Amino acid sequence: LDWSYQDIKDLPLTDEPKGRRGSIIHNKWHSKDDMEIPEQRRIELLLEWGHTYEEIMQAELVKLKFQLLRERSLGKLKSIQKESIDVLFESVRMKYAVRKARTNQSREVVSRMA
Repeated sequence: LDWSYQDIKDLPLTDEPKGRRGSIIHNKWHSKDDMEIPEQRRIELLLEWGHTYEEIMQAELVKLKFQLLRERSLGKLKSIQKESIDVLFESVRMKYAVRKARTNQSREVVSRMA
């Protein structure tokens, strides 16, 4: 790479319906939302690939920790109390506990129906 580097590759859209073709200029997406996958779908994919709810939860807790540290170093995290941070971390833990419980209940219902 040098100072005059330009990344302007045309990429075919492979997920378009048959008969429809298009291209996206590599670094000129219409918006960030064009590339975003909803949280629920990301979790489903990770579970399909063999990860557990505990692993996903731990990754989210680490992400949250580093976000808070980055905000503190940028001076955006002014007077937040330790209790507020604990509540943030507990809400992440509860989110995954609820999802895991729902998944287990769904599996029980399916096994009873079989």
